[in-house]
Amino acid sequence: AEVYPGFSALQAWSMETQGDLQLRLNCFQVGPDSVEGPGDPKLGQEVCAIYDASTEALQALFGDDHEFVVAIREKRDMLRELVGLPKRSKK
Repeated sequence: AEVYPGFSALQAWSMETQGDLQLRLNCFQVGPDSVEGPGDPKLGQEVCAIYDASTEALQALFGDDHEFVVAIREKRDMLRELVGLPKRSKK
């Protein structure tokens, strides 16, 4: 098995949970691959950065098209749209 120094699935899922909890504490509804709530650009930008770090780790471990990666990426993209942040590439 290959080893990916610096990447941990547990840490990536913990980061996703951190982002989810930050949103829930601010009246957002968060699902496994969705998010709804008030448009708070500052909070959205902060949580999107957390989701980006989580996605990067999971991509390295599982690949771009794995369900874990796709779900967090979709949730991040929904949050970006909800709070009015510019769209990002597939990364």
